[in-house]
Amino acid sequence: MKRIMAKAMQLRCQFGGGQRKVLNGMTAASTLAELQEAIFLLTDVPVHVQKIMSGFPPKELDISKTDAVLPDIALRSGDTLIIEENNENKPKIISAEIKEESANKTKLLLPKLSCTS
Repeated sequence: MKRIMAKAMQLRCQFGGGQRKVLNGMTAASTLAELQEAIFLLTDVPVHVQKIMSGFPPKELDISKTDAVLPDIALRSGDTLIIEENNENKPKIISAEIKEESANKTKLLLPKLSCTS
């Protein structure tokens, strides 16, 4: 029985103020989750804050179905992906409080983080 190999996809990433790199290892059988992990390894943009855009003019890809294969999310070999950080999913610093204990000492409390979903 012959095993059918999925054809390699040529994808490029643009990120971090114009840096461009080739994204290797993706095929038509690769999933969105695999693409996101490869993007993280290439760009250091964590999966949970990735905003992936493609096309002209660039449109944001629907990344809600991580088990979808790349052709199902309208990606083709030769596409350039624009990667940005989606700040809506990033933890936000609410406040940094400084409390004065005496005239000579101050205590700095660490920033409080919150996550919004």
